[in-house]
Amino acid sequence: MEFYASWDNISTNNPWSRPSLYALINIWKELNSKYNLENYEVYLAGGFAEYLHNPNLPLTWDMDICFVNDNPNYSEIKSILDDILKMSFKYESLVDAKCVNKDTWNYFEYLHSGEAPSKDWWVGKNSISYFNWTKFTKIIDGVVEIDNDLTKTHTYIKEVYDGLYKVEGCWEELEKKVLDKINSNIYKGVNVNLKTTNFNFVT
Repeated sequence: MEFYASWDNISTNNPWSRPSLYALINIWKELNSKYNLENYEVYLAGGFAEYLHNPNLPLTWDMDICFVNDNPNYSEIKSILDDILKMSFKYESLVDAKCVNKDTWNYFEYLHSGEAPSKDWWVGKNSISYFNWTKFTKIIDGVVEIDNDLTKTHTYIKEVYDGLYKVEGCWEELEKKVLDKINSNIYKGVNVNLKTTNFNFVT
C-alpha cells in the first residue's frame, strides 16, 4: 500500500492505526518533557475520550486534543502543535490537536447538555481556534481520500504567525455531529483533563 498524508509542510508516508491509550500516554509524556504547559488547560475530547470512559464504543480514527488559552504565545503553540503531530506519527495514532480560547471550550462543553447555546449566551463571547495547517490531504494508492482546506470551509481565517492560523466562528457540522451523538446516547459528554488524570482507564 502506498500511503501519503500531509498538513501543509508536515507529511508522513506511514499509515496510522486507531488511537491507543499507550500512544496517548507516551505522547503526553514527551510533550511534558519538552514544554512547560502551565499556561494551558489541556483536554482529550471527542470520540477517543468517550471510548476511554466506555470501551464498548467503537474506536475512532484519531484523538482530539485541545489546548485552552485565551492569549497563546504564537511561536510556542505553533511548535507544540507541530510536535504533537510528529509524535503521533511515531506512535502511529493520529492526533488532531488545536488551541482554542476559553469561550470555544465552554461552548463545546455546553453542547453536552444536548442543545446549542442561544444567541444570548454568545453576547460578549467569541469563538477562536488556532491550527498549524490550512490543508490536510490523505492519499492511499493514488486515490485522494481526504482533501480538507480550511480556507474554503471557514469564512474568517487569518495567518497570525508563520504557519499558524486563527479561525473565528463556530462550526455547524461539528455542532450537529456532537449534538446528534449526545442526543442518541452514544456520547455522554465526557472529556479527559490531561493535566490531572492518572490514565487509569480500562480499554
